[in-house]
Amino acid sequence: MLITKKIGIWMNHSIANIMEFKAGLINTITIESKHYQQEIKLETSINQSLSFLNEQHIQASYYKELEESIKDCKEVILFGPTYAKVKLYHELRNDDRFSKTKIGVTQAENMTVFEQQEFVVNHFSKHHFIQVIS
Repeated sequence: MLITKKIGIWMNHSIANIMEFKAGLINTITIESKHYQQEIKLETSINQSLSFLNEQHIQASYYKELEESIKDCKEVILFGPTYAKVKLYHELRNDDRFSKTKIGVTQAENMTVFEQQEFVVNHFSKHHFIQVIS
């Protein structure tokens, strides 16, 4: 019997809880974006441009770290309160490594870690017995 790796990711723009669903159990790890925090307001357009580029670089590395954590998955559900999940979805769809990965996206509010884990268990348990016969 082939066991597929199933991952649920609750995320926003700065934090992601990655939950692996295996044999009805959940293993959770957290990845945080290394947000560029600057206390001094930038006054020149050059500095603002550099700040914007730095923020883009930080966000890109956050998404790359998430991509690496799910590169061997067969099924992924992305959920959370912000647009970040949709942006990650589009990045995954543009990457050939994920061409055979089933990826779902759904809106979810802020949740406790327990609620996130319960969501993932319910999602994959509900879809667990569905088979496609060709």
